[in-house]
Amino acid sequence: MIPAMVLAEIERRAGQPASALFHLIAGSSTGALVAASLAAPGGTGRPRYAAADIVSIFEEVGAEIFRAPSPQRVRSLNGLVAPRYSGRRLTRFLADTFGEHWLSESLTDLLIPGYDLEERRVYFFKSSEARRDPGRDFLLREMVQVASSAPMFAPPLRVASRDGTLALVLTDAGAFIANQAMCAYAELLSTGRAGEPVVLLSLGTGMVARPIRYERVRRWGVLQWAEQLLTLVPDGYNDTIDYQIRHILANFNPSGDRHYYRIQFPLDDVDAMLDNASPRNLAAIRRKAEQVISERSAELDAVCAALLTE
Repeated sequence: MIPAMVLAEIERRAGQPASALFHLIAGSSTGALVAASLAAPGGTGRPRYAAADIVSIFEEVGAEIFRAPSPQRVRSLNGLVAPRYSGRRLTRFLADTFGEHWLSESLTDLLIPGYDLEERRVYFFKSSEARRDPGRDFLLREMVQVASSAPMFAPPLRVASRDGTLALVLTDAGAFIANQAMCAYAELLSTGRAGEPVVLLSLGTGMVARPIRYERVRRWGVLQWAEQLLTLVPDGYNDTIDYQIRHILANFNPSGDRHYYRIQFPLDDVDAMLDNASPRNLAAIRRKAEQVISERSAELDAVCAALLTE
């Protein structure tokens, strides 16, 4: 929801939809929902949704999808012995949101990862490939459901390509590709456009601000570490990718025609649990987004200027 609010502010300042500002939009987990919504075609050649619409979707629909208590949460012992949610509400929501549109119809290029459980590898949904090959084309709604089906929260999904030649069993890849900046840049290099100026905007979803003190951690075992790894792994991965992409872009061309912007922030009063869509937490999330936009206003102006110039 916070990246969607930042993007809504960028669309407002730039006066253009994100699908016109970016050649490529990459996203994992619910970032895939944001990316696909921004690129989904509307009836007049413009995107079906503005970023501000996506903010409303998170606020209005999140509480319905993650409504508690539910029979599935009870049967699963709150996710301990089965997925916490059945996925049926999410399926209905995505069908309403994307209809029968295909990845190949995206208004700008998309790059969305899922994890192939049978092949034990990451599979990348690419709209550039989907336009050339029906065997790589998938329904937008199914692609987003794959990316949103975090292990322990929702079951994996079996999907088939448009021509039926490829069937995959996929789950969310966000646990190890939370930050898509490097994947996006690698995709750019694969298109042969490495010599062109690059404007790369990387939007985080916040990081847990609470420190882990030595006095607590020195006696931890498997149970204590397992709980903390849910936040430690993504935060460490985010920082690593930020370090890599920042130095790569700086060293490729020190003259500065490659612009890299990273918007990340501590969550403070926000509950970082993936499924806390309570009115209180949604209000806290909105306040945090407004704070980020205010504090990074000059940087957002620079982003818009760089995008419009390039």
